Amino acid sequence: MNILRTRYSKAIGRLPLGILVLAAVGTGLFSPSGIAAQEIDATAPGLVIDRWLVSDPIALDSIDKSGAAKLLSGSGEFGVLPRRGEEIAGTRWTLVRADSDSALRLDSLEGYVVEPAASGPFAAARDSIGAPYAMFAHTYVRSPDDRNVVLNWLTRSCSLINLRLNGSHVYSQVGVHGDGLGDSDQLLGAEVRLAAGWNTLLARVQVPESGEKTPGDCGSLEIQVRSTPDGTLNGIRVQASRPPGQVRTGPEPWVIVSRYSNPRPTWRADRVTMNVPVVLTSWSRAVLDSVRVRIRGPETDLRTTLQELRVGQPDTVFMRFPFDELAELAKPGAIRIEARWKDEKIEERPTIHSERLESPLTGLLRLEGWVSGGPDEPIEGIAELALKLPDEAGMSVWGKWTIPGELSGRRLILSAAMAAADYRINGEAVPEGASAEITLCENCIAGSAIEISAVSAAAWTGFPSVLVQ
Repeated sequence: MNILRTRYSKAIGRLPLGILVLAAVGTGLFSPSGIAAQEIDATAPGLVIDRWLVSDPIALDSIDKSGAAKLLSGSGEFGVLPRRGEEIAGTRWTLVRADSDSALRLDSLEGYVVEPAASGPFAAARDSIGAPYAMFAHTYVRSPDDRNVVLNWLTRSCSLINLRLNGSHVYSQVGVHGDGLGDSDQLLGAEVRLAAGWNTLLARVQVPESGEKTPGDCGSLEIQVRSTPDGTLNGIRVQASRPPGQVRTGPEPWVIVSRYSNPRPTWRADRVTMNVPVVLTSWSRAVLDSVRVRIRGPETDLRTTLQELRVGQPDTVFMRFPFDELAELAKPGAIRIEARWKDEKIEERPTIHSERLESPLTGLLRLEGWVSGGPDEPIEGIAELALKLPDEAGMSVWGKWTIPGELSGRRLILSAAMAAADYRINGEAVPEGASAEITLCENCIAGSAIEISAVSAAAWTGFPSVLVQ
């Protein structure tokens, strides 16, 4: 996913995943009932997926946070098409329905509608497996047309859930400590593209170890389909068993532009800018090559080409705006985003939401512009993206920043918790034993320079930032 060509009127940066804000799900969940495939009322807040073909538990040596390890035989998770009551891909698949519950306990069939005599063998298989273990749940989602929807799922603090839609990974827009394993339950979500017809949805639930919570708390699944702000769930149906003639499918090529984004502040040289992430995700049958992206703002016209946009894997382009111009982005229609590939084109007008639009610049400010070397002999000309974090003691970095008007009169603190080093500020050594927070200036004066040099005391996990007070 490299950029082949970048043409811009303001600077651009790219990261593998942007910071996104996804609207929370309402508390009133729609729970379908009955044996037949379900159709959702468009006025309901969401469709709870309450019927699955569930695999026997599979013993694991360790948890795979990426979800890439192959746990099923044959075509694996990409191509599995389970059939009720049969052994497919090395495991048996049991029909489980939770007609009145939004959450499905995968470690027990107690209280659910299951096929005859399945409870005994299923329970025996579960009892023979200790943690860590994984279980799969598979269902079909029918859409009358190619359509964007939102998948929301609840991840437990003691488990990890990975989803595949039509064989491709669904990457969540919100993460729990970056890997899906955290200290509390959290709602995750991703906007996806359904194909016209039957779509396959496969959930992998991994439970790492036995803990204070019961296996039922960990080995559970709660997923629902919601409409996008301008979409509908009319005609959406869910069915656990394989529809006649169903094969691997996927939508016609489509690129989804995330509608909610959160700017992040950056200080380089004498300018504070806000980097606004624009996240693009392809949902199609195959990789999209040479996707041309154009982003237009109040005073910006940025064009770039994404060499590859893989199915379900978001790629992020950053627009960079001066801080004092950021309020213009809040106006309706201020940003236009176009994506073109072959003969196709989509256009979006996303809305930027951020408290920073209406408040003074406070909090952490990312410092950009570090170079290798010291202030006397810095190694100039090194591209910032090529500058690696010091990975051992004794490595030198250096940078110089001029205080812009928006930081005048403020207190600036160097936050260096992730970057243990011997620091010099404007040539003066920081006293030995100083904390990880170093005051740069009080009542800072616009136009004055701050020069920071550091010799690492150990490997760094991140570059220093500035805390604005």
